[in-house]
Amino acid sequence: MSISLGQGEAIARRNNQNEGSKNNQVLACYEAIKSQPDSAEVYQKLGDVYYSQGEIEKSIRSYQKAIELQPDLAILYGKLGKFYSQKG
Repeated sequence: MSISLGQGEAIARRNNQNEGSKNNQVLACYEAIKSQPDSAEVYQKLGDVYYSQGEIEKSIRSYQKAIELQPDLAILYGKLGKFYSQKG
């Protein structure tokens, strides 16, 4: 099965939009952090965005910051445990 030139361009455009969307999500989290620097939920969201991008180390740092701000966020301990387990 081959992809026509038009289909290839559409796929490339969609991939670029997805990449832009991911970057916009990270930027939105940083904007939220500026206005809410003590919000564990914002750091959790940033960690989730980084995780979806495959940026595990950045995700871990974001989750650790969220836990520092709000130590009772049990779900984050589970996520960190999963990451550390995968790393060995």
